Amino acid sequence: VQFGTGGGTTTTFQLYSNANGINEPVKGINAITQVTKAGTPTSAYTPNATAGTITFTTAPTAGQALAWTGTYYKRCRFDGDEFNLSKFMSGFWEAKSVKFQTVK
Repeated sequence: VQFGTGGGTTTTFQLYSNANGINEPVKGINAITQVTKAGTPTSAYTPNATAGTITFTTAPTAGQALAWTGTYYKRCRFDGDEFNLSKFMSGFWEAKSVKFQTVK
């Protein structure tokens, strides 16, 4: 996923995901498989897993397309505080619906 374009001075960039055609900032990197500058793989960066950013050792030159592949955690929370549960067998419960919200 492309996450930026080099400008010659900036070294820290926010990673983005493109799920269902929607670009969203990544918060919570799980693993980075590859980072490329203008299509060339590089390992000269440091990730910040919590912020979802990477900092390059040297600033990418102006016009260089920056892309990454990897996995990340999608943070969410329950949409409510209560659930309608029903017991369907001894020791087993079910909820017909459990709703979540994305946390940004």
